[in-house]
Amino acid sequence: MARKKAVRKTAPAKPAPPVFPGRALQENLRSDVVRPVQNVLGIEADGWYGRKTLEAVAAFQSKSGLQCTGIVDKITWDRLFA
Repeated sequence: MARKKAVRKTAPAKPAPPVFPGRALQENLRSDVVRPVQNVLGIEADGWYGRKTLEAVAAFQSKSGLQCTGIVDKITWDRLFA
């Protein structure tokens, strides 16, 4: 009797991280590029870089040993999406 081949399930591929937009993100910016940052930080992703986003970014920077500015520069972006 022929044996059935076992079906090997693989985990879905992790999507590529978003590309840094080329400029720092900071308070009072309203843009779709803010949403992935908000998603990764676990806050409402409304595209508005307001006080909550600034505070969440600053807390992330502090925990990650980065300079605590509340601004998402290239270094912070790369660490967020590593």
